[in-house]
Amino acid sequence: MSLVIAFAVPQLASAIHPESAPGLEKIPSPEYIKYYQVLEERGNALWGHRLITKEEMKAKIAAEQAAKKAAQQEKKEVKEEWQEEKQTVKATDKAAKKLEKIPAPPYVKFYEGIQQIGNALWGYFKNTWAYGLGRITTDNAPCIAEAMGTRDGSVRAAQVTHDQAMLDAFDVRSACHQEALSQDSAKYMLKALVQCNTDFLKDRKTVWKEFDTARDAAWKQYRDDLKVCGKISNPALEEASEETQEIIDEIDDEGLDELDDDDQEEGESETGE
Repeated sequence: MSLVIAFAVPQLASAIHPESAPGLEKIPSPEYIKYYQVLEERGNALWGHRLITKEEMKAKIAAEQAAKKAAQQEKKEVKEEWQEEKQTVKATDKAAKKLEKIPAPPYVKFYEGIQQIGNALWGYFKNTWAYGLGRITTDNAPCIAEAMGTRDGSVRAAQVTHDQAMLDAFDVRSACHQEALSQDSAKYMLKALVQCNTDFLKDRKTVWKEFDTARDAAWKQYRDDLKVCGKISNPALEEASEETQEIIDEIDDEGLDELDDDDQEEGESETGE
């Protein structure tokens, strides 16, 4: 007769169900993970020990979502401002192309849309530069060079300031990590590490915002300087009057002969000849 002896085998700790583990709770969504010490994954869910109270956790998540929403709104506003500025620049560029009297035959190659009015040629200058604010000539080249130098110097200074500020932010985060990992409790280690990263992201955002502000200011000043340079011209060119512009818009070259005939007939009728 054979004898069967049964032994009770204790369950491994890793096989404990989350529902039965003391202090273990289901993590509601991915953004909450950093507030838990994750112990186990079951199916598509994570379970862990919460490091802070539910009220604190909800408050932090709400603050993060508000900050994210504010950042998205700020980005949207910046994009809208940039689009508006582009439209303004395009309008300025278009307005800058005015019909001009061509001063001499050698200058014809620099013009387009050439029309003959009386004994003179008129056209639109081809090579407008820098947001349509003027043209490069030997007279205004020094002014433009100075404007570009000022712009580049300002942008370079902003870049140097940005780079140093980012290095400082990295150093602060590194020191914060070292201090966090020296804590006696793993719970406080994780909490401190999360705070280190949060502070770093905040500092980085500030650094980039300050850089963007300084760079945009440099380019705005550059465009303002170009407006001044654009008033320096060589040679002085005559712009079409509104009346001349209307003539060009409404009639073609053949129509000029008809207009001359009409004027002659009017003159004869007025003098009675």
